[in-house]
Amino acid sequence: RSSRATGRSEAPRRAMLFGIGLLDCLWRTDSPVARLLNSAEWQEQSSTRVEGARRRLDLIEAAGLPPMRVLPAAELERAGRIPRGPTASTVDAREALGQRGVVIFVSHRWLQPEQGLPDDAAQSKASALARFASWYEGRYRGRKVFFWVDYACVDQGDALPGVRTLPLYVSAAQDMLIYETPDYNGRAWCQVERLIAYKFMSSGIVPWAIVHAAAPPGPLPTDTPLRAERRPLVDPAECALTDSGDRPLVLELKEVALRSRAWTGGLQRRVVFGITEVDFSFVDFGGHAAAPEKV
Repeated sequence: RSSRATGRSEAPRRAMLFGIGLLDCLWRTDSPVARLLNSAEWQEQSSTRVEGARRRLDLIEAAGLPPMRVLPAAELERAGRIPRGPTASTVDAREALGQRGVVIFVSHRWLQPEQGLPDDAAQSKASALARFASWYEGRYRGRKVFFWVDYACVDQGDALPGVRTLPLYVSAAQDMLIYETPDYNGRAWCQVERLIAYKFMSSGIVPWAIVHAAAPPGPLPTDTPLRAERRPLVDPAECALTDSGDRPLVLELKEVALRSRAWTGGLQRRVVFGITEVDFSFVDFGGHAAAPEKV
């Protein structure tokens, strides 16, 4: 069994957890990530502007944290799969911004978690992401899509530093895409990602969403209908994990999100789990999927 926090199989994972101890995994809210999130210099920037996003990316590297890397949608379409990080397929997020890029953070459930793989054998997720990117670029002419996908953009041989930097990566992104599976609402990693995006990303209150479902081939027209749906934020502490050893890290990410200032100017986005709602915009791929599980 693999862990999204480490990218390793369960046997090495158990040894690693024993070696680092829970106190190391339970990183505190005065960590470099939390300090940077709450700093005046970070708060003065906004990732809705290119110069603000670039400055935030510079601050991440200056703090000694792993620089943000992103996967070009064109490379994803060419490869037909989500590559495993570290990979030459990704580029520095600052390079993406220089190409009129929009960085889209992808929140998703790994489809083969027991094998440590984010996609199914048919590479359905990779295909859907590439299709969404083509639709997005047609809708917003002149923009190029770059995805932040954990499997490709975090070093899977040493994933913990990149996972700990997750709130900063989300805060530096311009948009969010949810790849919804029937169990998405009940997964701890998915819900902590939603929480972080709500708190630290301007568009985290209005994410895009696509459903894991069969769909006819071919490009989506730019006038593809959107389906709006309001969803409450779910407490990650009440959700399931493939590897229970990930729970301390999920809980600490939750606490950083709840205790840190929001995306810009110290503006507070209050969170009441089960009540605070986010407006999903579903892009209809023409397929059908099972209804999401209720939490």
